[in-house]
Amino acid sequence: CTEESLENYYNPNTDPTVLSKIVYLTSDSATVLNDLEDDKIYVIGGIVDRNRLKGVAMDRAKELGVSTAQLPLDKHLSKMTSTRVLTCNHVFDLLLRHRENNNDWGKALQQVLPSRKDAHIKKSGEQ
Repeated sequence: CTEESLENYYNPNTDPTVLSKIVYLTSDSATVLNDLEDDKIYVIGGIVDRNRLKGVAMDRAKELGVSTAQLPLDKHLSKMTSTRVLTCNHVFDLLLRHRENNNDWGKALQQVLPSRKDAHIKKSGEQ
């Protein structure tokens, strides 16, 4: 964890491959994160852009030339009645639980999302 900016902390001038290792997590991404890769650096909660700053995280990632991805909520949730905005702690816990549960997003979501989210995990075979 650092307060330093992404481009200062991971300097492409000292390591030209570093930008290819960074994945900026944002719900605005068209890419769905299906699996975690050991050699990737996942950036969580850089900018919360739900209303006033919509799209800022995506724009920043494009500006830096780093990959983006969103969590696979639609793939694993049949319903979530409250907001789909997750805290940084929830996202971090989801990434950890995903690994602990042999890469099972459904189990991770079930364990991490608070009951107030009223999240329903899709059953096996459900679209």
